[in-house]
Formats: sequence, structure tokens, C-alpha cells
Amino acid sequence: MQIPPYIQEAYQKCIDTGIPVSKRILEAMAKVDRKLFVPEKEAKNAERDWAVPIPKKQTTSAPHMIMMMLAAAAIKEGDTILEIGTGSGYNTALLSLLAGDAGQVHSIERIPELLEFAKKNLDKVDHPNNITLNLGDGTIGLPGMTFDKILVTAAAPYVPHALCEQLRVSGILLIPVEDRWYQSLLRITRLEDSKQDNKDAFSSYFKENQDYPHLYVEYMTSVRFVKLIGENGFREG
Repeated sequence: MQIPPYIQEAYQKCIDTGIPVSKRILEAMAKVDRKLFVPEKEAKNAERDWAVPIPKKQTTSAPHMIMMMLAAAAIKEGDTILEIGTGSGYNTALLSLLAGDAGQVHSIERIPELLEFAKKNLDKVDHPNNITLNLGDGTIGLPGMTFDKILVTAAAPYVPHALCEQLRVSGILLIPVEDRWYQSLLRITRLEDSKQDNKDAFSSYFKENQDYPHLYVEYMTSVRFVKLIGENGFREG
């Protein structure tokens, strides 16, 4: 399969950051045409390793950042995945391919117009019939459900407790969190209650006086995302 130049560039950036990228991720990103997920006037920019504007003053992340998060999440076929921030639907399509027919992708978008934009875009590409789109507050997740992987595509003021509770044991949460003048991309793995965790070393990223489950936290890299709006995020405006 031929890998487009902008995806090759994204791959090299991930390798330079020390994050290995699987062949499955490269093949998925080569299969999904990013031009179909941006406004027509941005089609040329979709073939560059840049963040691209989409409706409602939002953006779709640069391919290297998407690739980095997919790799860090270690998505397997059959995973049940929660995506916070459907946006253009591009990342949703990639998650769908990686999870496969046996997997499930639940994506939450708070902006109705963006959800409709994503639906139309997803109809343009071939992917497994494993996607459920939801309109709502992504910071509270989907109560009553649990997930193998949760990927958050906007920066939170702190790690939402609700999302940690919805992780299965050994599940992974990828989330950018505000840290004064920059944002930190964290990889958080839920541990069994009997295991020793390390979240006290990352206490500034967690809300005070909140009883989080046992977690293993890793700092990945500095990033820049739009703000995560919602009950357990930033206030709108």
C-alpha cells in the first residue's frame, strides 16, 4: 500500500518523539482520505501534516498528533473505544478500522452541527459498521458503559474522574491536560485495586478531593488542543 508523503512525515515525527507506530496504523491512515473530512476550501491543506480548520471554529488535529495518540493507545482488534470529540469524523474512521468488525467505537460530540458534519463525512468512506455517534457532554463519558480505550481530543483542566471510572482494568485513557502555559498529553492505565499506582506524582493533573481508581500515569509530550468544554471540563465562553 502506498503511503502518502504527509503520512510519511507524520510517521517520522512520531519516531523522533520515541513513539513506535504499527503497520496497522500506517495502513489505516493511508486508506482514509483526509480531504473528505475537511471543508472543500481546505482540501489542499488536508494533504499536509497540519491541523486544519473545520466548522464551528474547531480543528482536526495534525496527522502526526493523531498517529501518536493512536499508537500510544495500543488499539487492538475487538476493542471497545470511547472517543471524546468527534469533530470531522476523521479520527473516528481510523478508530473504526483499527477496532475492526469485532470492536465498537462510541464517539461523543457536543456541537450538533459538527456531529452532522462528521456523519456526512463518515458516509464517504468504507469502514466497519461499528460506530455509534452521540450528541452530549463528553466530559461525563457514557455512564453505565466501560471501555478498553478512551481518547480525548481536547484539553481538559484536569483528568475527569468519570472517564477514569469508565476504563476497564488495563484500559488506557489518552488525554491532554492544561498545565499553566502549555498542555501535557497523558497516557493513563487503570490498575487493579490491589496494585500500587503513581498518580500522586502527577497530582496537579487531578481534581482535589476526588476518589480516583488506581491509575498508572505517563507523560507523553507537550501538545496544543482546543479546550474541552463540559461539566468536568472548561466552561463555555
